[in-house]
Amino acid sequence: MISSGRSSDIATVGVVGCGLMGSGIAQVCASAGFPTVVCELDEDALGEGMTRLEKTVRGAVDRGKLTEDDSERLLDSLTARPPWRISRAVTSSWRP
Repeated sequence: MISSGRSSDIATVGVVGCGLMGSGIAQVCASAGFPTVVCELDEDALGEGMTRLEKTVRGAVDRGKLTEDDSERLLDSLTARPPWRISRAVTSSWRP
């Protein structure tokens, strides 16, 4: 979905793929305060991507870029889902 530019129009962000790029996109969206749902076809790849995300966020805390509270909020706003469950999570909050 292309937003009108107002962040208040975005209720939930869906990211398809949790590789290096997808996990980075999910991190940026969650850092901006959006509930973010990440999906990946392969459950192992989804687990690896979420582990990568957690490691990156923990590294930011270690370097003083994020507080522990901010990192917990960021990680709490991320949800990992198989692809057949992402569309309901994203579209249920979408209003044209």
